[in-house]
Amino acid sequence: AIGIALETRRIDIFEKSVKEANHSPEMLAYAFKITMQLLQNRKFRTVVLRTL
Repeated sequence: AIGIALETRRIDIFEKSVKEANHSPEMLAYAFKITMQLLQNRKFRTVVLRTL
């Protein structure tokens, strides 16, 4: 769900997915990794990182 949320730029779904995972270290590490590797738009990447 996190990857699709980021591809479609749905911060609400991204945030919900992270919260439902209870901020697990594995989920946060995965979200950080794909954010840094896949997101080209700097403004959107910043929004995602602030959400984490």
